[in-house]
Amino acid sequence: MNTNSIEEIRLVESNQVLPSVFGDFILISLSKVVKKLEKLKLEKLKLEKEKKKLEKK
Repeated sequence: MNTNSIEEIRLVESNQVLPSVFGDFILISLSKVVKKLEKLKLEKLKLEKEKKKLEKK
């Protein structure tokens, strides 16, 4: 019984550490994706403005 509880405690500790590291990694990745999407939106707006200018000519 004693060895089981020690193993369970180790599992709980490793489960608490991993998600926080993994969570940080996911957050960093998501923020990079969001920045990319914002850049793409800006590029799209610029292209749409250029398209309208060309259509007027």
